Amino acid sequence: MTVIEVEELTKVYYGGMKKRGIVALDNVTLSIPQGEIFGLLGPNGAGKTTFLKVVLGIVRPNAGSVEIAGYMPGDPRSREQLGYLPENHKGYLLY
Repeated sequence: MTVIEVEELTKVYYGGMKKRGIVALDNVTLSIPQGEIFGLLGPNGAGKTTFLKVVLGIVRPNAGSVEIAGYMPGDPRSREQLGYLPENHKGYLLY
């Protein structure tokens, strides 16, 4: 069984004075099977936090798809087997 399935996930942030968007995720594809230990490593600004926020349904992607145990990220059943404890919570409330 695949716990997390991500296909061609893209997230671009627009705003501010820049006319171009900032690409946080660029066509990320990965599959994490049940029982796998997975680490997400990278330098500051690599998109790790954005990736987790998209997978958890906190932020919407510009393109691509995410499934958690067969459910969409916004479905509460998708989080029944997941835990997320952000370092700086910034007011996010997950049910």
